[in-house]
Amino acid sequence: MMRKLVRRALAFAVVSLMVLIAFQSVVPKAAAQEEVSILKIGSIEGIDSASPFVGIYDIAWVYYGLVYDCLTTIGKDLEVEPHLAHSWWYMDGTTASTQGIPTDFENVTLFGGLNDTDLWPLGSIWEYNLTENVYWNDGELFTAEDVVWTINTQIGPNFMVYWAYQPYTRWIHHAEKVDDYKVRVFFMDFKTGEPMPIAWGESLFFTIMPKHYFEDFPSTYMAYNWDGYPAIGTGPFMPTKNLINDIVSGESVTLLRNPYYNFVDEDDGVQKGLGAYYNYTMEIDQMLLKFYTEESALSLAVRTGDVHVAKIQPNTYNQWIEDESLPEEVKLVNNLACTSYSKQVCLNAYEDSPGTLNPLRLDPAVQRAAALSINKTLIKEGVYKGLAEEGVGLISPVTKWWWEPPEDEMCTWYLNDSGGGTLFSYTKPMSEVMDYDLALANQILDAAGYEWSGGVGNSVRKATALADARLSDILGTSIGELVGDTLSFEMIIDSTVFEERLIGDYVKLTWREVGIYIDPQLTSAAQWTSLIYNYLYNTMITYWSGDPDPAYLSFAPTSFALYGWNEFGTNSPVYDNLYMEQAKALEFEDRKAWMDEVNKWLYLSGAVSTAVYPRICFAYNELSWINWGNWSQYPGLTIDHFWGGSSLWYSLEYTGEETAPSNNLWLVVAAIALAAVIAAVVTVSRFRKRKIDKEIQREEAEESRKEDEN
Repeated sequence: MMRKLVRRALAFAVVSLMVLIAFQSVVPKAAAQEEVSILKIGSIEGIDSASPFVGIYDIAWVYYGLVYDCLTTIGKDLEVEPHLAHSWWYMDGTTASTQGIPTDFENVTLFGGLNDTDLWPLGSIWEYNLTENVYWNDGELFTAEDVVWTINTQIGPNFMVYWAYQPYTRWIHHAEKVDDYKVRVFFMDFKTGEPMPIAWGESLFFTIMPKHYFEDFPSTYMAYNWDGYPAIGTGPFMPTKNLINDIVSGESVTLLRNPYYNFVDEDDGVQKGLGAYYNYTMEIDQMLLKFYTEESALSLAVRTGDVHVAKIQPNTYNQWIEDESLPEEVKLVNNLACTSYSKQVCLNAYEDSPGTLNPLRLDPAVQRAAALSINKTLIKEGVYKGLAEEGVGLISPVTKWWWEPPEDEMCTWYLNDSGGGTLFSYTKPMSEVMDYDLALANQILDAAGYEWSGGVGNSVRKATALADARLSDILGTSIGELVGDTLSFEMIIDSTVFEERLIGDYVKLTWREVGIYIDPQLTSAAQWTSLIYNYLYNTMITYWSGDPDPAYLSFAPTSFALYGWNEFGTNSPVYDNLYMEQAKALEFEDRKAWMDEVNKWLYLSGAVSTAVYPRICFAYNELSWINWGNWSQYPGLTIDHFWGGSSLWYSLEYTGEETAPSNNLWLVVAAIALAAVIAAVVTVSRFRKRKIDKEIQREEAEESRKEDEN
């Protein structure tokens, strides 16, 4: 009887297993018909603001590039490509006044006293032919009205309000609509008010916004009041109505495909949208930006396929390279950021900072000695595990604007006394003149009038009368008694950026060797911003990234950017002039020559030392998505691309969700069912055996009782 029960139970389990297996072969096919292809991007940081006029974090800019567009975009090779504008060219005033639709230079409202066409040189006017049949994600038509309104809202009295795109908007006099799909932009020197040619008119990388939604609000609304929703853009994706709540929760943000990006107009049967114009096709139905607070959790998500692509830390990258258990579908790549990402160690160069700061930071001798005492190799190996390049300036080797200090050019640095006499000098090849050299740094400080307050090499240096006289002469005024003041500075570090804390530790170690003592002060991101942009610091660590065109990054150290983009406090007429010359050079060779001088000035400045260009480490999982492309050859394919219209989104091919784990799940369910049945059988059999045993014991006891009675 027992064996029969077991056989029946096993037979039932086997049949159940067969049914489950058969069921699994049918259900996924039906489910696949409704499957949504979702690309999941992981990030160790969240979006700080949904507004492109406020956000700072890299992942926020990635989001902006998915929803909004600029007039042009950046291709996979980091060259400019058409986008909302399909073509463009530059002209002078006379040409603009004689076009088929001429510019009316007599319009006093627009031109004021600049109504003479001869005042507008070649390159001071750029014309953009806009892409037609482009729609906002709310179904409204994109036209020249949107471009003109976006530009004119951010210039003039609103220039300081809309700080996000100041490297471009500072030089715009105004924009005018020529027709529904043609715009002219007029450029000038903001300081003098005179028209000037601009070399980077093809690289106006600011997001174009929908006039039809914002025009009834105050002109400062986008900068002060708008939280980023509704997010009406022309890009391939759009957020859900839960955008703001999702950002606040810090877990994830869901993006849906923009239905007007590539669609057939029901009225005329014509394919329309920005994607249709450029024949952009995409297999991504949704995108999920997932945020993590721990690198370990993010890494696990990439390995399991819960995240398809992410930036990972150098430690994780190096471990995975050697990890034989790494799933074969997980691919690794590292390369210099397409955004020219770099790290800087800075001394506040702003002379008008509050008197409570240490004025010795302004001494060129201190700045040069500090720069020579930054061990860039140590930072590269210690912080980035070798995954970085030693720094030169704000422009990284990833772009064609990179300047490499030449080996065959000699450079001499002079240290003078208050009378103009030379106290010290040294000459090295340009490629070595800023190299790590503690002995040379100590020589400079000795000659500049800074003596050891205690033991040589193990105490802080202090200013003597020589240093006092020199600095007073350099600044053109006496700044008080400096004799006895020490080279002691606080260093402001954003506590949320772990690698900058490590860099601070290394700098503290090596600066101590030359008698410069620093006290690292960890602050919140908000505190850091308040202190740095108001020049309330002595030294600090920062990072920079930006557009491939050098106008963006090289703008930051200018005096034009003080109390705006300029974190460094640099205020040099020499640098300003170099910047202006490169801005006006319309031919690449001419502009490159001027940019080399811009980069050289920053390299030699001492106050702004670019420590490294970190190599960004990526991991992507090919289980669901393939055709990621060659990121090492084409850095514009990486997920850091934020200029709209990234080539990556159109090249990815969807292979389906992780089928292997799905099949295994059904087998696990079947196995659990089988185990449950067997367990039930065993349990029943045990109970039945116990019942039989008890019955036998009862019968034996009854027989024994009867025998006793007899």
